[in-house]
Amino acid sequence: MSPMDMPRPIKLYVVADAHKKAAGESDDRFFQSLLEEPKPGSSAGKNMLAIGDIGQVERMSLPATWQEGQPTPLPASAFFKEYHAGSDADVKLCFYYRGQRASQAASAAFRNLLAKPCHVLTPSEIRSVAEIMRNKDDAGEFSMIAASTQLINGRRVLVVEGRFNEKQVDTEALYADCDGTGAVVQEIYYQAPKNRYVLHLKEARDAFKSIVWK
Repeated sequence: MSPMDMPRPIKLYVVADAHKKAAGESDDRFFQSLLEEPKPGSSAGKNMLAIGDIGQVERMSLPATWQEGQPTPLPASAFFKEYHAGSDADVKLCFYYRGQRASQAASAAFRNLLAKPCHVLTPSEIRSVAEIMRNKDDAGEFSMIAASTQLINGRRVLVVEGRFNEKQVDTEALYADCDGTGAVVQEIYYQAPKNRYVLHLKEARDAFKSIVWK
């Protein structure tokens, strides 16, 4: 499942003019880096697949049995790349940039959240970053199991776990602030049908732990 076929993954927000970026005209270093083809990573060790240079990820590794998925058509400024577990195309680890900056209010809330020590989010904090997590606060669409900030190899990120109710797909998603403003967000997430989710969860979490950030 790509971001395009998730149930109502993104709502439209009015963004301040200073935050707007026209397609193809972005001076955002993160966005520009996504226009380049990802580079092969350095050796990840025996039986491992090395991934390199995707947005804020300098390199990371997956089991060698994982495969790169087919390109997914997205709006001009957005970016999506996925890898799946062997022949099971529904078990995925994905990289996603939504192609637009977050609103000023959501950006500030996200930046402030990540400035605090790692913790479990309160209900009010969850509401404040609903835009960042693409509306996973909507209980009708998404059953949230946990939302917290965590350190992944020295970088504090937002981590959200739960299930998309309609399609019964489970996910663990990381949200990284790419430029220190809270406005440019890279998502890295693992997802799979609920009956196969735990089969590859350790592999996905090991991949997250292997991330070397830029």
